[in-house]
Amino acid sequence: MHRFHKRPVIFGEVLFDHFADGSRVLGGAPFNVAWHLRGFNSNPLVISAVGEDAEGREILERMTSWDLMTHGVQIDPKHTTGRVTATVVDGQNRFEIAPGQAWDAIRAEPALSAAFEEPVGLLYHGSLALRSEESWETLRKLRAQSDALSFTDLNLRDPWWTQEKVDWCLANGNWVKLNDDELSRLTSKPTASFEDCRDAALGLAREHSIDRVVVTRGSKGALSIAGGKDVFQARAAPLKTLIDTVGAGDAFSAVVCLGLLHEWDDQVTLDRAAAFAADLCGIRGATTTDFALYERHLAEWAKDTSAGTIRAPAAHSLYVLSLTIHGLVRASDIELGRDADTGGQVSYVVDQARALSEDPRVERVDVITRLIQDKRVDPIYARPSEPISRGAQIVRIPFGPRRYLRKESLWEHLDSLLDQLTRYVRMQERPPDLIHGHYADAGYVGSRLAKLLGVPLVFTGHSLGRVKQLRLSQKGEASEQTYRFAQRIEAEERTLESAALVIASTRQEVREQYELYDHYQPDRMQVIPPGVDLSRFSPPGADWERPRIAGELDRFLDDPSKPMVLALARADERKNFGGLVRAFGETEGLRDMANLVIIAGNRDDIGEMGAGPRRVLTQILTLIDRYDLYGSVAYPKHHDPGDVPELYRLAAKTRGLFVNPALTEPFGLTLLEAAATGVPLVATNDGGPQ
Repeated sequence: MHRFHKRPVIFGEVLFDHFADGSRVLGGAPFNVAWHLRGFNSNPLVISAVGEDAEGREILERMTSWDLMTHGVQIDPKHTTGRVTATVVDGQNRFEIAPGQAWDAIRAEPALSAAFEEPVGLLYHGSLALRSEESWETLRKLRAQSDALSFTDLNLRDPWWTQEKVDWCLANGNWVKLNDDELSRLTSKPTASFEDCRDAALGLAREHSIDRVVVTRGSKGALSIAGGKDVFQARAAPLKTLIDTVGAGDAFSAVVCLGLLHEWDDQVTLDRAAAFAADLCGIRGATTTDFALYERHLAEWAKDTSAGTIRAPAAHSLYVLSLTIHGLVRASDIELGRDADTGGQVSYVVDQARALSEDPRVERVDVITRLIQDKRVDPIYARPSEPISRGAQIVRIPFGPRRYLRKESLWEHLDSLLDQLTRYVRMQERPPDLIHGHYADAGYVGSRLAKLLGVPLVFTGHSLGRVKQLRLSQKGEASEQTYRFAQRIEAEERTLESAALVIASTRQEVREQYELYDHYQPDRMQVIPPGVDLSRFSPPGADWERPRIAGELDRFLDDPSKPMVLALARADERKNFGGLVRAFGETEGLRDMANLVIIAGNRDDIGEMGAGPRRVLTQILTLIDRYDLYGSVAYPKHHDPGDVPELYRLAAKTRGLFVNPALTEPFGLTLLEAAATGVPLVATNDGGPQ
């Protein structure tokens, strides 16, 4: 099962321990468990809350740096980020947990929304999360709505526990972990010897019908009770170095969670948890950024041929890393035409990932793109991961500024992405079998990563720098400062040199476009025309009803029943909307026979758009006015992705046609969509249409 299909949800406190010497340590048991799970290649979702303060921002930044998802962490303007004050009494640290902090006020609605966006494989929480009524109520709702296994980490920290809360934990936990001292307090029985501890744990498991009771015993090791009868014991692993024991219990819990997720047997789980907890005692603090600690244990586990091993997928099952770096990438309702960077390439990559995930030979597809934190765009682009389908996901990696940038501004930040992506790959269960780079920027990163990993690179250019430079040079508009042609073309040359396979959409693309490059190697190029989703694009049936978008068009048209001449593309000068409007306006009698419908992306205020789209839309409006085409041309401001198939069907029902007037067209996917919907086509003799 893919790691992102058995996601552990970790609920509870995240906080800073403040020490008398002014130092701070980031932690909280749930946070520590999540940190270790991520180190072991799991993908936990932390459900917690931080204040709208500097420490809250620092926590989110630290999580992002470790590739932990942050969208389950609520930002609370009313409460401060969790804080624990540590004082030394008689040579021992004493911790005072301040009341009424952000993690005490975890709200149910956003918590449930984040938790259940993907299937939950495990719900972990400690008993401290129950100290406030609001967070406890949220936890109760999570438990009520989830059928996932529950792992409860009991911590009887005075004064924050009551018998009522402990009873709730015992009644609702499939697995319950506690230490031998806590077991003695709960059962009023001795636990010093193995036999006494075993008997007390057996009694607790049977009394509360707990599937697994796990007891940590410090230097004496650990034991677990399965099904109220089977007993397993792990002796304490030898300590190579003892620096401190802070967080050892959380390290133990993290590996037990892994055992649950990967269905290890009980003895394997106990032994591995004890070994990792012992190793953690050799470093200072409860967490580490040293990958070597995790990799050492993963390597040992990989040698294990027992049923408890984390198995690599079968040799024939491919793991594909697909890179599409620029634009706004999400799994559904793609904002096609929003800007020049969010066009057909985004749909191509997402649809390709979805189709690959349905192939039995493919085990996993990760679509890598940029994480964007910008109020001007949808919050989904700040989410570290998003499922596409059963075997595919979008992974967003932060690099460069947080705000949304046009693709030409990303070049100086691509080396940072390469570093982050290399780190991401190292944290996975295995390296990808191949890397597919889309466009020059992804080719730059993908070719270097493929060389580092020793895996093949597949490249799809989508559009090419030399072709664009030639076209703009003819118009005197080939600005190096604007388009970064030198960097783009150099990246394309290096990518073509190292790619094992180059995918083109048409033979013309291979013959006339790639042939311009020094590293043109046609024997490595394969023409694979994009397809079309026939479940979405099909002719109107007998029961077809006029869609909502038709009402939007009607506002512009004197006679909506006339045949529709439909054009659909983003507002880009290459798409030649101006030429189409001129032809419509200058062809005698055409406006009497038909209506022209122009779908040129979405817009609110033309004056606030980028220079290119602004010129295109201004030209369209100017030409409509010049030829007095009012009542014969529709140019709606907005449409949804779901409107696109209906627009084609409208054209078909009115006995109209679809026009692609683009001056250059690498493929022209809209032509396939229109044809699949039963609409005749008119196109220029270039690229895909040719």
